[in-house]
Amino acid sequence: MLNSLKHSINTFGKRIKMIKSIMNYATEMGVNKNLEYQKKSFKVLNEKVSRIYLSTDEVNSLYDLELNETLNKSRDIFVLMCYLGIRFSDYKRITKNNIHNTYLDIVMQKTNEAVSIPLHPHALEIIKKWNYELPTISNPKLNKNIKKVCKQAHIDELVEGIPKYKLVTCHTARRSFATNGYISDVPIRDLMRITGHKKETTFLNYVQVKREIKMSKILNIYPTKLKQVV
Repeated sequence: MLNSLKHSINTFGKRIKMIKSIMNYATEMGVNKNLEYQKKSFKVLNEKVSRIYLSTDEVNSLYDLELNETLNKSRDIFVLMCYLGIRFSDYKRITKNNIHNTYLDIVMQKTNEAVSIPLHPHALEIIKKWNYELPTISNPKLNKNIKKVCKQAHIDELVEGIPKYKLVTCHTARRSFATNGYISDVPIRDLMRITGHKKETTFLNYVQVKREIKMSKILNIYPTKLKQVV
């Protein structure tokens, strides 16, 4: 997996975790007698990885770009996912039937959970622009095109020596939604319902930013006269 398929340590770790879960179940059912998998050396590996996200200003700059027909389609798909926080697999499920007023009601493919996502005004504009018949594209093609779009938007600051636009992928959209929502003080549990994270610690590793604690939030716990001058 690591040498031939070039999978990451974290992907490898997920496979080990799944194998251990299956082995535990098999052992409980009396099917398995080999307990080698319980040794400490057969452990779940993971590493903290820095992944990029696009700021709200960067997402909005993509929204305002003038593009040709091909890149326009890719931009609209990507930006829509940034505003909604959905996976590419769920983007393909958007129809007029699951849009009610200013909410998108959808059953997530991966988690099979029904969620109601507030529609950002720009998201609704994109959907109406395509008359509720959203464009289709393959995931690899979107990953290729969105880099070109980000380059045109001058999203080119260096990240570990690499221009940022080269690192943008389809999944960056969801990470951007989660991170920008977190920074903007959207309740973590509300964000987790959309991202599908079950544990808050996992979600916080996913966004990989620290939320600034505002003085006004602290003063709301024990209000004082000082609050009037802050």
